[in-house]
Amino acid sequence: MLSSLIGPISGLVSEWMQRRGEVKAAKHEIKLKKLTTAADADHESAKGMAASWKDEYLTVLLTIPLIIVFHGSLMGSTEEIEHLKHAFSVMTELPDWYQWAVLGAIASSFGIRTFDKFGGVSK
Repeated sequence: MLSSLIGPISGLVSEWMQRRGEVKAAKHEIKLKKLTTAADADHESAKGMAASWKDEYLTVLLTIPLIIVFHGSLMGSTEEIEHLKHAFSVMTELPDWYQWAVLGAIASSFGIRTFDKFGGVSK
C-alpha cells in the first residue's frame, strides 16, 4: 500500500522539479538576451557616433565656463567671472523639463545610461 503511494508522489515531485528547472532556464535565457541586446545597441550607437561632431561640440561648450574662469582669474578681470556666475544663476531658473532635457542629451552623447545617481531619481 505504501509503495503504491510513493510512486505517484515521486512522479509529482519529479515533474515539479523538472518544471522548476525549466523556469530557471527560461529566466536565465531572458537575462542573456537583455545583455546581448544592450551590447548590440551600444555597438550600433558607437558606430553612429563615429561620424558625429555632437560630442566635440558638447565638450567645447562644457569647457567654455572653465576657460572664462581661468582667463578672468589670470587676467584679473573679475567682470567675466561675475557675468558667468550671473549666467549660471539665470540657468537655474529655467524649467525643470528643459534642464533634464539638456542633461539627457549630454548624458546620451557621452554614453551615460541612467540618471539614477543624479538628482535623487530612482527606478
